[in-house]
Amino acid sequence: MKNVVGNPFARIRKNKNIEILRQTLDRTLEKKFEHKSFADRFRLANIAFLGVGYVAQIASLITAFTMLSFLFEGMPMLLRGVVAIVAVLFIELIKRNSMEDVFKGAFQYKEVEHFPAILGIVAVSASIYISAQGAKILPSILLPDPIYQVPTPTSPDAIKADFGQRIAAVQKMRDNWATSRQWGGRLSKEDGAVIKAHNNDIKALEIEQSEALKELDVQNKALLSTALVDNEKATADTTQKREGLKQKLVITAIGFELVFLFSMACSWWYYNECRKERKEQFSNSHVDNANSVFFNQGTAAPSVQNVTPIGFKFGGGSSSNPPDATDGSTDENLLQQPINTSSSSNHRQKVGDLVKCANCGSMFVANAHNHKHCTKICKKEYRKKSTV
Repeated sequence: MKNVVGNPFARIRKNKNIEILRQTLDRTLEKKFEHKSFADRFRLANIAFLGVGYVAQIASLITAFTMLSFLFEGMPMLLRGVVAIVAVLFIELIKRNSMEDVFKGAFQYKEVEHFPAILGIVAVSASIYISAQGAKILPSILLPDPIYQVPTPTSPDAIKADFGQRIAAVQKMRDNWATSRQWGGRLSKEDGAVIKAHNNDIKALEIEQSEALKELDVQNKALLSTALVDNEKATADTTQKREGLKQKLVITAIGFELVFLFSMACSWWYYNECRKERKEQFSNSHVDNANSVFFNQGTAAPSVQNVTPIGFKFGGGSSSNPPDATDGSTDENLLQQPINTSSSSNHRQKVGDLVKCANCGSMFVANAHNHKHCTKICKKEYRKKSTV
């Protein structure tokens, strides 16, 4: 009889768990080291840059609207709000459009035109100034004025009424005593002493009343002085808080403007890298198509030096002299390959198509559906020719 050592089901489960772990690790490694294009890797980063840019522009709109609404304070409320909104939108649209053109020229053509650059600088400077001034006004809105203490001084009427009653009672006693103790219109020596004692009591009560009124006046003045000190302290605290908040908001407003420019620059950098990557992919597919054509025709494939990189003009001529289509060069063979061109009547130009420059006749890769010139120089020359 054969004895079984260990649980065979446990070994099976252990082997299965090890196999599942290996498969999971393989999938994880494949996912981690999977080759992704630049556009896929930084798509979320570009979305984040765009979102940050819009948030910064909204913050700039709020501070600028605050400043302009206070600037037109003499107008009616509704008209003031409409004018401030129109002015803010006008400035922000100019800023965004001009900076879009500046970054496009810098990344796509490596050249910035003077007019959009000057317009962008003016718009950004105006936006920063207006936003900073609006940030200085916001603390007075966000932090209200302190609630001042208005003390209620104690009225002296109660003291006067109390002592008035006491004095009147003593006077009544004195008068009654004098009326009842007279004999022949005169008072005895003892009765006169009593009347004199009542008069002394009345004077003592009057002195006591005066001292009570003075003490009450001192208490009221101390109460007013304490309230005044508390109010001055509350005012100083509010002013200090407003100044601190004002500095923070001004720095934040300027920071939002810089963040807006930074996010726009990063977004255009992303688009420019995606365009380069697409051109490189198109160039590789172009070379592969050229090799397949030459091999099918039984001729030698052109070397890498004879293939014109994407983004530059095809042909041996300069920008003003188009290449000769009948010279039998390698460029002619490359241009005869099955590549999308905008020369056909039924074909609509797309990004990545091989098109012919409207000025010099050189072939280049289109970056947009309305891209008609290979360089900005050709674009300017073509406009001059058309105007003449």
